[in-house]
Amino acid sequence: RQTGLVLLGPPGEPELEACRRNLGVEEVLDAAALSRRFPGFQLQAGQVAVLDSTAGVLFADRALRAVQEVFRRHGGTLRDGEKVLSIQPGATVTVTTTAGVYKAPRLIITAGAWTGAFVEQLGLRLPLQPLRINVCYWREKQPGSAGLDSVSPCFLTLGLSQAPHGIYGLPSIEYPGMMKVCYHHGSPTDPDKRDQAPRSDIALLSSFISTYLPGLETQPAVMETCLYTNTPDEDFILDRHPKFSNIVIGAGFSGRG
Repeated sequence: RQTGLVLLGPPGEPELEACRRNLGVEEVLDAAALSRRFPGFQLQAGQVAVLDSTAGVLFADRALRAVQEVFRRHGGTLRDGEKVLSIQPGATVTVTTTAGVYKAPRLIITAGAWTGAFVEQLGLRLPLQPLRINVCYWREKQPGSAGLDSVSPCFLTLGLSQAPHGIYGLPSIEYPGMMKVCYHHGSPTDPDKRDQAPRSDIALLSSFISTYLPGLETQPAVMETCLYTNTPDEDFILDRHPKFSNIVIGAGFSGRG
């Protein structure tokens, strides 16, 4: 769904300027111009916004279902609800789960936050840090007060001192009348114990919303959890195992996979 994307930050901020140049955008909006275009947003004095009108929202669940359907059509079989117990490398790779044993000439490991534990048993230590992310949905104070209609854009902050990792938001498809606003960072966690992690970023988000999105309530109406798996430079790992070339690893997508 095409929504547009508003990039918010201080003028001259390197990432913001790089985005403006690479997008070929000449127009930079000040606080008054942004409010006229999108009444739900309120910039602070001296801050600017860059609009990418081509951007939009990818429906991740639908995309995943589509990939799974193509996989099935080409003869693949999905096995849900099986915990992997061990991986035995070799010319034929053996994977043992709680439901059985599988053998194949090649193996692809894309296990998200659990990848580090999987590859350790293959003699490989990767610098992967699972993070628990609070996924928050914030309700409009009054219907229509935050401008969450068909023209409401996504947004991303760059270079704001109070949010060094960036805050992003998008009109909620799942919960009408709410906006999804999240901090692009989280708390280090054991993926098997992710529901026990703290909620320290909620105060940061509440403060941001009261300043930049005054049409939203300052406490989340719905809060869910997701997991990032970050690398030190937030770049992806897509490669073969250095010793077992028939094992391919995809990991460390750092919230953007």
